[in-house]
Amino acid sequence: MPRSGCLYRHRAELILLLLIGAIWFSVIQVRTLTEPDEGRYAEIPREMLEGRDWVMPHLNGMQYLEKPPLQYWATAAGYRIFGVAPWVSRLWSAGLGFLGLVLIYAIGRILHGTEAARFAALLLASLPLYVCVAQINVLDMGLAFFLTAALGCLLAAQLPTRGSSQRSAWMWACWVSLALAFLQKGLVAFVLPGFAVAAYSIVERDAALWRRLNWGSGLLIIAAIDLPWLVSVTARNAEFPEFFFVHEHFARFASTIHGRAQPWWYFPVVLTVGMFPWLPVIGAGVISSWRADSSLSSFRPGRFLAIWAAVILAFFSLSGSKLAPYIVPMMAPLALLGGRTLAARKPRLSTSALIAFPLLLGIACLMAPLIICASVIPGQRQTTYLQFSHWAVLAGGLIMATTLIAVAIARISRTAVPLRVVVPVISLGLCVALVIITAGTNALEPSQGGPSIGETMRPYLHPRTPFYCVGFYPQTVTFTLGRTCIVVQYKGELMPQFDDGERNWIASIGEFASLWNQQPNAVAIVDPALESRLVLAGLSMQIIARTPSALAIRRR
Repeated sequence: MPRSGCLYRHRAELILLLLIGAIWFSVIQVRTLTEPDEGRYAEIPREMLEGRDWVMPHLNGMQYLEKPPLQYWATAAGYRIFGVAPWVSRLWSAGLGFLGLVLIYAIGRILHGTEAARFAALLLASLPLYVCVAQINVLDMGLAFFLTAALGCLLAAQLPTRGSSQRSAWMWACWVSLALAFLQKGLVAFVLPGFAVAAYSIVERDAALWRRLNWGSGLLIIAAIDLPWLVSVTARNAEFPEFFFVHEHFARFASTIHGRAQPWWYFPVVLTVGMFPWLPVIGAGVISSWRADSSLSSFRPGRFLAIWAAVILAFFSLSGSKLAPYIVPMMAPLALLGGRTLAARKPRLSTSALIAFPLLLGIACLMAPLIICASVIPGQRQTTYLQFSHWAVLAGGLIMATTLIAVAIARISRTAVPLRVVVPVISLGLCVALVIITAGTNALEPSQGGPSIGETMRPYLHPRTPFYCVGFYPQTVTFTLGRTCIVVQYKGELMPQFDDGERNWIASIGEFASLWNQQPNAVAIVDPALESRLVLAGLSMQIIARTPSALAIRRR
């Protein structure tokens, strides 16, 4: 290709990247935090920075050892640089989600060439599950990023053109990525790749792969990166290994103790919705890549990508704990397979195959108000959901408009579908629409009683004013107020860290009422279901604010 053509291509890719970046980060600063996860993963780094304890994570002033600290460290560092704010708490997830697009482009270029890499990045940037999780302050996007980095390094190391020194360098990068993935979310960082390698070696009868993984140096890398934190925490809390490895990993997987049970078909449904606009493309990519790799006599990267994704789906489907973001690490390998088949035009994709599913998604978004009216009982909940549906309608209109533009481009063209234009148009439209939908979650906040009720309470709270959380622990409220609370008659997810007699826990409503009535001033946020019990207990109180999910009171 002439040099001018290469410059044009690189310039077009840079413009696309900048456009997606502008879309990607456009609303993280305008959205309020959602309960409970965003509040939790915003509050723990705040307490880490405030307490200057970078080893032991704390939540509400208590040791909170459910997850490793990498995201807490990164977010606390962000607070120190930019200040404590909800948008800063989302930077790690949103930033790694965006970098994941660059990463998938780099991996795609190594495996399949520039055009396939571009298509893969565009697919990933418009997969609903990937985009929406990247906009939320949770741990799963960070895990997906580091696992994808490990996957890319592993695949690059196994290419037959690699010499021994190159293979070792790529594998060392793979082990570093796995070590960071562990610090992001724990043992699953090792379990998923291990199962994927095992499944591939069985399916392809390639036991030699295990001998090309640089086990000795790899385990030294893992020990050097992960052991310092593990040893430091264990030195301060001897119960940590049993709690972290047994309770938070094996018990979470094998039981429903965390209250997140779902049927076995839950993740197949989530996956279908999560990649819906590109379902035909990705499906064709999996099938065609599997067939294309059958002619290879050495390592088969397309099959490894498919097996990696299948292992993630199977593993979490068998788990007793299921949440939609768990399967985000599937998105990148599936996008790579879809990008490969778009670049190869095998099988040949018709205009209808590319356009039908985005159109269906747009129609579904436009029908959101009707769906809510038909499925949600009239009342406060329906009213709130209808307000949210206005954002879905806006997103649906945008999806329809950009998809119809793509149709027009395809019809004007006298050749086959001009994928280099059609795919970016659809992808950008979907990306903007999905970001709009996440921005619409602000409409749900008043019914959840999160940051807005916290702001209402702020004028009544002074540094020495006692602050109670009665019957529940609203995590976005404590973050909004920038302080911990004394929890009354509730343990919930704090249960593993609680010990009777802790200073920030009161066992009963009666004990709380007695203490409350003796104080000159105090503020509390209360589960509305307990209001009548507080009245019966003789609580001297004035209501500051009320939402369907929370009641704010002060000492009268």
